[in-house]
Amino acid sequence: MTLAGLIAWQGALLLVLGKTGTVNLRDPFITALAGTFFTGPAAYGCAAVFLGYVAIGPLVTHGRRRAAGLTVPPLAFVAIRAVAISAFVIGAVVVLDADRGVSSGLLFLVGAVIVMDIVLRRVRFGRMIYAIGGNAEAARRAGIPVQRVRAIVSSARPACWRSTSRRGRATSCSTRSPPR
Repeated sequence: MTLAGLIAWQGALLLVLGKTGTVNLRDPFITALAGTFFTGPAAYGCAAVFLGYVAIGPLVTHGRRRAAGLTVPPLAFVAIRAVAISAFVIGAVVVLDADRGVSSGLLFLVGAVIVMDIVLRRVRFGRMIYAIGGNAEAARRAGIPVQRVRAIVSSARPACWRSTSRRGRATSCSTRSPPR
């Protein structure tokens, strides 16, 4: 996009949005969703679930790989990484809990990241995506339907973008009335 196109787009946004600069939403479901914050035990419970996946999961995977005789990184590296992630997440929850709490938007984002991580690392289709990204010709020779996987990924990308942008619009609403 050129600078002229960007300026034209910003002008169109100003024309559509008017003086307020936001789209005012009054739907009770959307405003309740945008204003939902988890505090106290609920916030720390969400952090514990996340830490169970991000910090404890790699430790379990390390043990399984070692038992299977596969190469593994040093246990100290995995443990230091788990402790660092845990400290960051607990610190973030403490800071967020001191203000308003953990936003539902943040929980949706973290949930989407976890789902995509599971799909890409644990499901056959995700491994096909990695194989094609590494070397499409080698993936084709290994029997992976490269064109079909590319078509599925290309068609899923706009759907993911739409749901993300809708969620962003739903959680960044203004409930104030525009000035008259």
